[in-house]
Amino acid sequence: MGALLSRTPSPVAMPQMFEGFGGHLQALGVPERARFDSASALVSHTPGVAGQNAANAQLFPYGTDRAAVLGEAAAQWARLDPAPVGRPAAPVRSAAGACPPGMGVCSRCRSG
Repeated sequence: MGALLSRTPSPVAMPQMFEGFGGHLQALGVPERARFDSASALVSHTPGVAGQNAANAQLFPYGTDRAAVLGEAAAQWARLDPAPVGRPAAPVRSAAGACPPGMGVCSRCRSG
């Protein structure tokens, strides 16, 4: 998809993606003020993932045992430390340099 969008002479592909994602985001109840940012993230992410999936499809020859490949990938994921994924992101600091109220304690400013 990413490669196709880069070659497509039609300038309407991106607006169509925004409209499509926007409709789904609205149906999911995403507030109007957050829809454009949400759709922008999805529109930016989707072509990259599509290109990555297309490249991954070339890694294995036709007839490769899909279950074996996915089983090995699942085993590799299972061996990873889950802690980094489960840790919350660092609090966003205000212009004054302090952590926003209710966001927890920042290790830099020790306020919260």
